[in-house]
Amino acid sequence: MGAITKFAADKHISPDLLAVEAGNDMLLSNNIVDGTSSIVQAVKNKQIKESQINKSVYRILKLKRDLGILNQKSIKNQQRN
Repeated sequence: MGAITKFAADKHISPDLLAVEAGNDMLLSNNIVDGTSSIVQAVKNKQIKESQINKSVYRILKLKRDLGILNQKSIKNQQRN
């Protein structure tokens, strides 16, 4: 563990940006503010296609829908517990 963080630090690049470039749809980060801003900047600089981000969001929302997480009835039941 830590190899990606070290590699990113050596290259002066955000590990979150590396993850998105590698095709990750979701990120678990200890520095979401810097990670998000580096990804936004990469989209603006055409380093990452906006369509890639859109496809990731679509896959995440589709999975949540398929799992019933986006179902309003499911959310109301969880709030009762």
